[in-house]
This record gives sequence, C-alpha cells and structure tokens, in this order.
Amino acid sequence: MEFTKGIVISLDKKTMVVVTEQGDFLRVSVPVPRPRPGETIQLPLPKPRSFPKYYLRGIAAALLIITLALGMLKPVFMPQAVAAVSMDLASSIELNVDRENRIIGAKAMDAEGQAVLERLNLKGEDVYQAVNLVAVKAVELGYLQKEQGNTVIVAVVPLKEQARNAIDREKLQQILHDELAKREFQGYLVVDNAELSIRQEAAKAGLTVNQYLLWERSKAGGAELSIEELKSQPLEQVMRGSEDKMERMFPGMWCRVGERGPKGKGPVNQQPQLIPQAGQGNSECGPMGPRNRGCGW
Repeated sequence: MEFTKGIVISLDKKTMVVVTEQGDFLRVSVPVPRPRPGETIQLPLPKPRSFPKYYLRGIAAALLIITLALGMLKPVFMPQAVAAVSMDLASSIELNVDRENRIIGAKAMDAEGQAVLERLNLKGEDVYQAVNLVAVKAVELGYLQKEQGNTVIVAVVPLKEQARNAIDREKLQQILHDELAKREFQGYLVVDNAELSIRQEAAKAGLTVNQYLLWERSKAGGAELSIEELKSQPLEQVMRGSEDKMERMFPGMWCRVGERGPKGKGPVNQQPQLIPQAGQGNSECGPMGPRNRGCGW
C-alpha cells in the first residue's frame, strides 16, 4: 500500500479533512491516536475509483445512440441536391442544385472542366448565374471558339420528384443564349431535360449526361454513334451538320446563336429569330412566343 503525507484541516467525531502533498482535499476516518488540527500525519493513498462494468456499458450505449442520432439528423440540416445541371461546352461540368436553386456542389468531368472550376467559386450562387459564369469562363479560357460550328449542350436532371420543375429550362436557355451571343459565339445551344435514370446509366458508361443523351437519340434515329466515338470526339464535331440533324436529336430543345446561315452568309442576329419548323409560318410561333425568337421550339 502506498502512503502520502497530509495536514489535518478539521475534525469531527469520526472523520477529518486532510490536504495532501499533492494538494488534494480528502475526508478520511479519524485514526488512533486522534491528531490535532494543523498536525502533519501519514495516511494511505486512496484507491482510484473504478466504475462497475455495467456503468461503462451504459456510457458506451449512450454515446452510440448520440452518434447515430447525429448521423440521422445531418441530412436534415445539410443542404441536399434536388437537381443537377450537366453542361458540355468544350468542357464538361455537372452542377448540383438545392431546393433554393443554389449551387451546393460542382464536379468536373474532364480536364477542361477542372480548369474552369478552379477559377470559379460557384458555391451558393444562383443556378442561372452559375451557368452564365461557367459559359463566360469557358470562352475566356478558349474552350469555346468564336466560330461557327460550336455546340453547347446542357441538360437539367431532377434528382427529387418535387424538383421536376424547379429549374426553368426556358429561362436557362435564354440566359445562356444572350451571354453566348454577347461573346460572339457562333453555333448551336441545346438545353434539354433528362431523367435521373439517364444520369445513372451515363455514369455506368463513363459518359456525361449529354453524351449519353446523344448516344440514346442517335440509336433511336437509326444512326447510332458508338460510345468510343462520343468519348474521343468533341460534341461540336459529333453534332456538326445540318439543322435537320439538330432537330432530330433534340426536337424543340435547340437554339441557333449568331449567324443564320453558313459562316459569312446572312446577318448576325443580336436578338434570336425563330427558325420555322414544319407547319410553322411566322417568326413568333411556338410555345415560347416572341421572347425567344431564334430558338428551335
């Protein structure tokens, strides 16, 4: 048994208070012979207090319950993605959007997309502002050239049923069209919708959502593109061709930006003009009306 020294502070009939060399105050039994207050005595060190095993098991169970509860509550307090916007504009990026249409995450799908994201801080941005910033940065970095033949494809993917109409596809298209036209972009803009299942299948195939949409649409149209072709070629090269091809692939979802005809022919449109489709006879028909003239609705 180990001993220590202590000074008697006070006494009563059976116990006394002692301050030890270590500075601890202890209440111990009065020894025989009975000491006086202020006297230094030797006394055994108290044994370390141990907890019964069932105490320890109870504490462990309580900690486990708290940990599980915090894990279940985390999704409640953390912003959750309810929609995704997949962008292919000579760089591939996917934006995750919360129920307030704010960006809560961004993922680069290629090296060019990574270069764009490294130069932007999109977290918390409104989705319409975010796609605009991405387009501007892609132009500034030279990924989108000021020449005819470019194709920008964007797909809106609802991740939750309640977010099916959360992002206004038509507003998204108009904002991108106006920004690209201001940057003297020449080519086509597609803003389409895609289901969550498309996003999942695209991930399995190693494609972006828009690449998978192209593959699926080409297969349905009888001119199937191979997955290897989509992986190895830029989208503008895959989509290069007539406006009939654009309409077959993305019926009602595309818009021309810049010149009406081949490069060097026809006026440059600062405000888009509707491209009449079969059965349409004027420049203001289609579900969008005059606000989005120039689009292939």
